Amino acid sequence: MPYTTGSTITTAEYNSFASDTNDVWGIGSGDYGYGQTNAISAVSLGNSITATQWTTLLSRVRSAGNHQGSSFTVPASVSTGNTISVISALATDVATIRTNRLNNSANFSDTSNPNSVNASRNGSWQTACTHVFTVTFTNNSGPTGNGDQDAARQFFNAGGKILLSASRSGGSATTRNTAWENLLTACGTIVFGAQGTTKSGGSGSPTTLATTIGYHDLTTSDQVIFKQFDSDALYTSNYYEVKVRTNTTTDPNSRGGKGSVLTFTVTFQEDDSNVFQEAVDGTLTSSITSRAPNTTYLNNLPFTVTYANSAGSGNFTTAS
Repeated sequence: MPYTTGSTITTAEYNSFASDTNDVWGIGSGDYGYGQTNAISAVSLGNSITATQWTTLLSRVRSAGNHQGSSFTVPASVSTGNTISVISALATDVATIRTNRLNNSANFSDTSNPNSVNASRNGSWQTACTHVFTVTFTNNSGPTGNGDQDAARQFFNAGGKILLSASRSGGSATTRNTAWENLLTACGTIVFGAQGTTKSGGSGSPTTLATTIGYHDLTTSDQVIFKQFDSDALYTSNYYEVKVRTNTTTDPNSRGGKGSVLTFTVTFQEDDSNVFQEAVDGTLTSSITSRAPNTTYLNNLPFTVTYANSAGSGNFTTAS
């Protein structure tokens, strides 16, 4: 029997709505799942659906919609003693929160993760500097059965982002130093999310901005997600580049995780062929941090994010 106004709600219909909502709200799979622990319990066949159970379903739909910034029309609750009949907007609203599951950009937290890394190197260099960061996700308080790859998925699915930036300061008053300072300012902040990479702030046009490469598109090989060349006529071959790879694309839980350890390789490439030019000097800083999902509508952040200054050819050291 179709779910239409005037019909009696069946256990199967309720459980179907609960399952579809839990895909977004609970453990989920692939780009579904926020990792929340207060998922909706199914109703046993033959049992009546209580007002409390109905209110729980409506509450989860509204919480998911609010987190996404989605519009919905389901009520907040029903009262004991009322006839539990079809709520005509429910099917539409459940479909909406599934479609908009990754639409949570307006709800990011403004507080950076305290385990972020700001690494720097001092002294002169030519040709190139390379800096490697690792970002490790660990399950800490997710639903029963959650693993580290679930924690990584749920971080990005719920709106988490990884942010990278760089700067140069001090040193000699040379045109080359100024050019690098201007290039890194122009690059702004590189924002890596669930299904794509964007640029925040800065200026100019990147040669590569991988808007279709995010966590769910990772492989175990490096992929370039950002590259921008210097606009200064003297140094147009110089560029700043970011690549990323994951430790595995095999999820032991078969839920579509793309690893729990991400490796970002940042390259400062000095390709000017004039070897008689002055070296770059001063302090070169490379930074990575995160923007965690907002907790206004979520009851749980099921992950710990740890950053490490891994390696590189530029002698970067982690700032205290």
